[in-house]
Amino acid sequence: MRVEPDKYSAVVLNANDGSDFDATKPAPQKEVIFGGMPNEEILQAQDELLEEGIYPDRLELGSLAVLGALVDYLGHIEDKTSTLVLEVGPEMTNSYIVSSTGVEASRPIPQGYESMVPLVQKELGLKDAESARKLFFSNTFDFTGMGPVLIKRLTKELQSSIGFYEVQTGQSVGLLYSLLLPQKLAWLDGAIASAMGIRSLKVEPAGEKSLCCLDDNYTQILGGVSRDARQKGMVGIPRGKSADIKPKGKSEGRGGAKASLEGNR
Repeated sequence: MRVEPDKYSAVVLNANDGSDFDATKPAPQKEVIFGGMPNEEILQAQDELLEEGIYPDRLELGSLAVLGALVDYLGHIEDKTSTLVLEVGPEMTNSYIVSSTGVEASRPIPQGYESMVPLVQKELGLKDAESARKLFFSNTFDFTGMGPVLIKRLTKELQSSIGFYEVQTGQSVGLLYSLLLPQKLAWLDGAIASAMGIRSLKVEPAGEKSLCCLDDNYTQILGGVSRDARQKGMVGIPRGKSADIKPKGKSEGRGGAKASLEGNR
């Protein structure tokens, strides 16, 4: 993966707590996390928020917080099983392998759920891609039986990554945790787990607290409220004092939102 500095925003964080790395401090930490994303994606996310009348103080890399929280959670429940973490987006899937000791591997895969639309069209004999897309996201058709066909290319890439990891480390991957999937495509988690021969990780409420906390202002998180896993994805927006909700139609353009890239603490 090639990163052009002028097109990306990046941060260097201390691996143990996610704080900003400072090489000038005495005895700086030796383990750090390099995090970043394309500036274009930041502006796109910002514009989408502004269109909805949402004015965030900042944007954060939710992936960093989720991966760190999963590491802590696996350690808390004393589970030494390596876990495959997937951020399945429209065009790209980011895959990670984590354990109770840290993030073991990561790999971007240039396939997302949009790549499944042509397969839906072919399998169902639909006239055009738009009809297939509407059906795919409609939640009116049960695609679980077609799942193995739709995810075949993705699982092939995942099996390659897992196989390499298991050969290198001698550790097996036995769990799957999925992020970013739209609610209507949540069935993909079970389909991928079944195809890979592993189990979906179900986070218990006591452990889920650590997965949901995005910043110091976001304190009232659980209480039996239904949550969307996409809140914990690549761009996580804190829902406390750090985000102001204003009426639609009063967008100030990109300058109307103060947004900076930070690693979750």
